[in-house]
Amino acid sequence: MDQPQNTRDGDHRLKLLEAAVDAGEPDATAGLGLIVRDLTRALGAEMALLTVRDDAREYVEVLAAWRARLDALPTHLPANGFVGRALEFGQPAIEPLDSDAHGLCQPVSGAELTHALAAPIKPLSGASGVLFAAFAGDPTPDLSRTLWFAESYARLASLCLQDRDALDCLLSGGRVDGLTGCLTQAAFLDELRREIGRSTRHQRPLSCSFIDLDHFKRVNDRYGHLHGSRVLAGIASVLRAGIRSEDTLGRYGGDEFVVLLPDTDEAAALELSRRLHAMITTTIINLPNDPIDASIGVAQWRPGSTLQALLASADEALLAAKATGGGKTIGAGALRLHDAPGEDGQLASARLPRITSDLAHAASVRDVLDVCAHFDASGGASVELAAWELDLELAAVIAAWSRAIKDGWLEPSGTDPDSGEEMWRVSDHGRHLHEDQQ
Repeated sequence: MDQPQNTRDGDHRLKLLEAAVDAGEPDATAGLGLIVRDLTRALGAEMALLTVRDDAREYVEVLAAWRARLDALPTHLPANGFVGRALEFGQPAIEPLDSDAHGLCQPVSGAELTHALAAPIKPLSGASGVLFAAFAGDPTPDLSRTLWFAESYARLASLCLQDRDALDCLLSGGRVDGLTGCLTQAAFLDELRREIGRSTRHQRPLSCSFIDLDHFKRVNDRYGHLHGSRVLAGIASVLRAGIRSEDTLGRYGGDEFVVLLPDTDEAAALELSRRLHAMITTTIINLPNDPIDASIGVAQWRPGSTLQALLASADEALLAAKATGGGKTIGAGALRLHDAPGEDGQLASARLPRITSDLAHAASVRDVLDVCAHFDASGGASVELAAWELDLELAAVIAAWSRAIKDGWLEPSGTDPDSGEEMWRVSDHGRHLHEDQQ
């Protein structure tokens, strides 16, 4: 589950909030952070804060924040500023951003903010507070909807402050995977839709990474599913520790995780993904005969493209990483299309994606099928063997190889006992296509 930001104050309540969120616990303090996060996304805001008035009514304390720059975030605010006025007013309100509120408003996106919203939080007892959000554009064209959302989230925050157990089921039910604490696939896709909308509005980069554990079935087969479940939970904890608070972590299914990276281009996403790979291989307790490794595919969203296109690009890069035997991180931007095959599936002129733009040659699916067909009698071929046979760099073969696997032209034939390489042979489907080209 992606994590809301917390101020760096040493206050006991902030320590509780940080500990609860890190543990993935849907208690009242963690609930405050999740409410701030979801308010930001529901309203399309650049950042949001949740504040409470202290007992002396002289300061307003910041309890949780989302997409705010932590290095510039104050831990206490004067009660007579914009937030304090909203507390006195007692109703949600929107106004152009004034000088009193500018000290609050430094979003991680760097966007120029123009408007502010405040919705009072009024529990039956205890400290009152305010949900504060800032926008890079005018949110008033649909004023009634915006105010209704803000008031609704303020009521949730009031309930969360009043009753520590009231929101447990509401915060976690249906959105969070019970084993790993990550978002479920459906919840992750909802977050992805929101982030694409935000990136479209503000012309910000957006990337995602697919992370698939290599040969994880061996762990379940040899040590049992209980141990496998512990490993998956451990992997999720490692990934949460390695991403930023504004990133989103989901469990896409089985042993596959996905990370959504707002305000991040592919180069930066690749750098982060390589760090995550290193964390997986060095911080998880590995069994001597079955070390945990992972393949990672990274892709950047392109303006005007769909959610499905982004996921397909990341999946294509992941498949290319696994085609080499796993344990690698590959970006979709490196898979340059070169004379791509037509919709009729003809392979004679197919020149599949190139891994690097400066390669002199790239292998085609036909080249790959030629090599695999030649070695079928001896059990098949690996991508390394294909590269050697074609006298090409490994990178020049990976994309064509992964395309052949994805389209069902190759099928697994086992593992080489000496090298440990994955071996593949031409499938019945691929054999028919290959014979048609002879």
